Amino acid sequence: MFAGGSDDCVRMLAGEGKTIRELRDRVGKIRSFLTDDNLEIVRDARASVDQLAPALRSAGQEESIGVGVAELVAILASAELPERIVEARHRAETINTCYQHFYRSQHQHRFDIYAKAIDEIKGHAEFLQLEPAAQETVLQPLARRAVETCDLPPFALTARNTHATLGELLADIEAQPGLQSSAIARMQEILAKASNEQARVERVKLSSFFTGPKDPAKTEKEQVDLSLERLRVRIHSLLDEGVKILWE
Repeated sequence: MFAGGSDDCVRMLAGEGKTIRELRDRVGKIRSFLTDDNLEIVRDARASVDQLAPALRSAGQEESIGVGVAELVAILASAELPERIVEARHRAETINTCYQHFYRSQHQHRFDIYAKAIDEIKGHAEFLQLEPAAQETVLQPLARRAVETCDLPPFALTARNTHATLGELLADIEAQPGLQSSAIARMQEILAKASNEQARVERVKLSSFFTGPKDPAKTEKEQVDLSLERLRVRIHSLLDEGVKILWE
């Protein structure tokens, strides 16, 4: 019985010894893997899948990154990550390159259209009649978007000098015509108030007179005539009251 018990102990210790060696080898591999360079690769890969890829998807650029994101996610979750760290770095860099290209292109497009809008407003004779402080007020909403430099570090979601997200860039591009029109209206409003402090200023949006429900019994020409008549009555009424009209 004692002999049998000793054999069992030997087999148990041998098995545990093998497990301990395997664990020790595994810990050694993990320790050797955890270098600063490898940890940086993992951080960049996480930024690629958690931030850059979702931003590209939201902007309709999912095709540019293809299946690389799913494959990178699988690598990061795999026990084979130490052996596939070079592949992880390559896939992360591919996603980063796509993001950098698209972000920078939209940043440049935003600068181009807002710089052009500023030049057009400066070309108005009315703009030259404004005091410098008033000129700055008129241009400020456009100028803060007309930033030429794009300081976007690798694997970063936003440029360091603007902090604008990709979504904000796209929204600014979409909003440019409206902001330019608002700047012109603001310029006219400042001049109107300066010429007559007592004058009442009112904005008239032309499109509002040509929208809304239509009378199915009337032709398109008759609908236009009715809209023009409503506009004429409104304008005459404002002029009779001495109101300064700002067109939109």
